Amino acid sequence: KSLHDLVSIGAKDSSKSVSTLFSLISNLCIITVVPVVILIDQCNVFHNYGSESESANEVADFCKFISRIGQNDIERGCILRAYSASFRVMPIAADGDSLLNVQ
Repeated sequence: KSLHDLVSIGAKDSSKSVSTLFSLISNLCIITVVPVVILIDQCNVFHNYGSESESANEVADFCKFISRIGQNDIERGCILRAYSASFRVMPIAADGDSLLNVQ
């Protein structure tokens, strides 16, 4: 599937967005060199999905994986993460679009 296909799947069905994003990042990290910008927005989607008992482990695994990227525990590739204020649960941007924290 193309990147567009994967994004479309996640956008249409929030229950698939976490697993789709996790799979996408995992696959990108094994390519020799790939610059990637990932925007994680709308914390409420992840929160609501993670609060469902059958998906809690999947969300936990995803968060651990993102943490590994932050610790440079990924051998190949360059991943830039841009979190919206709503993902960081910051009151500055209630709509999630007014402020980006780029790491």
